[in-house]
Amino acid sequence: MIGSDTGLYARFLDETVAKEMFPSIDMVTAGLLFPTGRAERASGGFRLTGRWQFGSGITHADWVVSGAFIQRDGQPERDAAGAPDSRPFMVPRAQVEVIDTWHTTGLAGSGSCDYTITDIFVPEEHTLEFATVRGETGPLSQPEVHMRNMPAVPLGFARAALDYARAESVTKADDYRLQVTISECEADFHATRAGVYAAMRRQWEILSTGGTLDALTPDERAALPLSRLHAFHTERSIVQRLYELRQTASIYRPSPLDRWLRDTNTMCQHIVAQDRILQSAGAHLMVGAPGFELCLGLVR
Repeated sequence: MIGSDTGLYARFLDETVAKEMFPSIDMVTAGLLFPTGRAERASGGFRLTGRWQFGSGITHADWVVSGAFIQRDGQPERDAAGAPDSRPFMVPRAQVEVIDTWHTTGLAGSGSCDYTITDIFVPEEHTLEFATVRGETGPLSQPEVHMRNMPAVPLGFARAALDYARAESVTKADDYRLQVTISECEADFHATRAGVYAAMRRQWEILSTGGTLDALTPDERAALPLSRLHAFHTERSIVQRLYELRQTASIYRPSPLDRWLRDTNTMCQHIVAQDRILQSAGAHLMVGAPGFELCLGLVR
């Protein structure tokens, strides 16, 4: 999922710059967008320094994108609203130091290590702002585009777990508990998947005809982050129930349910599955102040 983001970031770079940075469509961009570093203005660009977490895919990335607060002469710059200004910065992987911190409950294979960047010059053209499209416009040139592929991960986990549990339980096909659990999980999966696709389909209808996210109703716009969050939570619930259904067979290494259970619990610690999404969607519905505007495609 992370590896597919490169082409999405490219829309927010000048086309000639993007082609120079990404000569192959298979190049991977990793990193953390949240601004935890600092970028001091310099002639033609910035000097970037900081430490970031959750650099998923960074061990085999070509570029690393990192959010940082902008400074001038050591003082923070502010945006039009008076908040500290920040943006993502793109740095070649060779200029990044990876720190081996990813020893976790689940998702061990994602390599989501911490990393540091120390006083590296980043040209202005290698920075991006989700409010400014510099490449081709269209449905993929939207501020929250890098979040749209996220529901595919939990939906894929849930589908795989259901297929596995059904295949491994054929000898107990007449067991009442098995039948009820499988049916409940299938119902939850199909309803959740339909919710994700309905929200994205409506978004695509608006954007593919030249509209913007602002053309969505508040309910339609809130459905985007809410359907993502619901996919993660439902997937965890499905895997948990199937793990319990398979009883002691689930606890042994040959069963993927043990790993899937750890992976799903780890996934749900991501911000897209946390209360901050609920608050932001609820605030948007109630005409309040979302704490995480970007999940709604809102940028300043």
